[in-house]
Amino acid sequence: MPKSVKKINLRKGKRRLPKGVIHIQASFNNTIVTVTDIRGQVVSWSSAGACGFKGTKKSTPFAAQTAAENAIRILIDQGMKQAEVMISGPGPGRDTALRAIRRSGIILSFVRDVTPMPHNGCRPPRKTCINKKLLKKYINMIQDEIKVSTQTLQWKCIESKIESKRLLYSRFAISPFRKGQANTVGIAMRRALLNEIEGASITYAKIKKVKHEYSTIIGLQESIHDILINLKEIVLKSESFEPQKHIFQF
Repeated sequence: MPKSVKKINLRKGKRRLPKGVIHIQASFNNTIVTVTDIRGQVVSWSSAGACGFKGTKKSTPFAAQTAAENAIRILIDQGMKQAEVMISGPGPGRDTALRAIRRSGIILSFVRDVTPMPHNGCRPPRKTCINKKLLKKYINMIQDEIKVSTQTLQWKCIESKIESKRLLYSRFAISPFRKGQANTVGIAMRRALLNEIEGASITYAKIKKVKHEYSTIIGLQESIHDILINLKEIVLKSESFEPQKHIFQF
């Protein structure tokens, strides 16, 4: 939180000031708000640093809002009702300071951005020299990628056999691929094929008085882990696509 700072007023003579000019200088490190009369004489001013902000906090929008409120609070007591706003600088607190002035109740006749802009700008930097060998290597690499991307994929069945009624084995070759694409396509195809397989299987098993799969039951030689593996070998047939629950008693 900012420290409580007294209003900074350079002209201590109390006089009515119905109209004035508010200058907002917003830089990347600080925000300074200066209020003058129509003739340009400074009446009041404040800044983020004068409000108690230090370091990087001086460049925050909240610091700019606090500086604007401190600069115009004493002028409102003197009867300022109308003002012109001059904004200069690209700092982050310029818009916040302007919103704080508008919320104070002062009527803004116009708002002008007086940030200086260069007519011709600075001298452009010298063009960097490009290594011809690296440029040629880069062009060849791009051409190879374009050739691969424009070629059509070719499928070829290398091997296919039936080991049993439940075990089918096939091996395919797909080309061409760029570096790193083969693994991505292979994983996606595997997931898609597994999702398309229709059938029923045991996905969940619960045994009373058994806490985990590595426990044992008195009277059985097999462990719970072996029983669960054997359950996977059971072949089921189901005409429903919804999950079903069955209870078996032994």
